[in-house]
Amino acid sequence: KGPTVGSTFVDNGVKYVVTKRTKTNNSKGTVAVAGLATKKADFTTAATAKTTEGTTVLNYDVTGIADNAFAKDTTIKTVTLGDTIKTVGEAAFKGCTKLTKVTYNKNITKIADDTFNGCKSIKLSSGIKSIGEAAFKNCTALKSFKLTKNVKSVGASAFSGCKKLSKFTYNSTVKSVAGSTFKDCTSLKSIKLGKKVKKIGGSAFAGCKKLSKIT
Repeated sequence: KGPTVGSTFVDNGVKYVVTKRTKTNNSKGTVAVAGLATKKADFTTAATAKTTEGTTVLNYDVTGIADNAFAKDTTIKTVTLGDTIKTVGEAAFKGCTKLTKVTYNKNITKIADDTFNGCKSIKLSSGIKSIGEAAFKNCTALKSFKLTKNVKSVGASAFSGCKKLSKFTYNSTVKSVAGSTFKDCTSLKSIKLGKKVKKIGGSAFAGCKKLSKIT
């Protein structure tokens, strides 16, 4: 049956964690990427991974990125998520200070909590429907941001501490500005809210010393 759920193994320099145990050599289990055993600047997920049990080769489908998978990896610059990836865990790229681009596939619709906390500047994929709490917190190089039309919710503190963020535009779908969303965005000068916004949470703009225009 191979490694139990939660067990890890390395294949081609990539660390995987088992999320579904395999039954036979012809019945694949599933794994999530848990990090890189061999550091690299550019990484593209594989569709499958394998390990061995004795002389038996066990094959797995790669279906996710685990929580904290690349956290504090200061080498990685770009990540491309293949079509088999369905989920990206919390804080997956937290503290990746050199990360500039993550290409999501159409299957992923959610940016989880703390996903890009402490990164530089990340462009949002068009299929994203929700942004979790602190998802882009402390993205120090983020200068402007426009929500794509499919985004329906933005979590608390999602962009707090983005000190170079000067312009932000909501779409016509989001109904509220969560608490501390833009806290300490000291360069934020203008923000355009969608027509459906009916609620602004506490400390949403606290510390935004240059904010002079809210449309």
